Amino acid sequence: MERHDLASAEPGPTRLMLGGIHGREWRTTAPILRALAKEGPPLSGKVVVVPRLSRAGSKYLSTLAGEYYGTEEGREMLSLISELRPRIYVELHCYKRSAYEALTDPGRMRVKGVPPFVDLGGGLLVGSVSKRVLPCLENRMGITLEVPCRLGKKGEVMEALRVLRDSTSVQEALREFAAACPMEIGRAVRLYKEWVGHAIGL
Repeated sequence: MERHDLASAEPGPTRLMLGGIHGREWRTTAPILRALAKEGPPLSGKVVVVPRLSRAGSKYLSTLAGEYYGTEEGREMLSLISELRPRIYVELHCYKRSAYEALTDPGRMRVKGVPPFVDLGGGLLVGSVSKRVLPCLENRMGITLEVPCRLGKKGEVMEALRVLRDSTSVQEALREFAAACPMEIGRAVRLYKEWVGHAIGL
């Protein structure tokens, strides 16, 4: 497993960022996370970047499915979370353009049992990680970013990842996102509260 442990000289929290979580998404997400790792450590604390979790030839299995966590990738994901106990946990995924409507559909909660993603602009989607992972995380909060698998410009997602890398909490990162996208982040926070039953204090 390719892993980049990047530590600042200043004390602070641990962040964990994972890509290539299933199927062939790594073709899009791994280069993005490698580019982030090359930028160096966060302003404080530590970030661990894993550009590609999936193995060669592994089939796509959704992280919403319990079976995923019995795969090698799923076990490795949970092992990393247990080892690092990150204050900020981020999964970077990619989606086919044809899946955009299903991912952002207001009825996704009814169909899939999870809230829809919110578009922050340019096809960059934000939402929560799987409910199967949330109990393992500090404050039961984790961020999923979704980008188009055929991604053109990487500016938006790189900037979002930098914010998450340098923030000291999920709340701090969301406040910074909200400065640029107040309505979208407000909606994402409301959807999360309705889903898990507790609020995110911003």
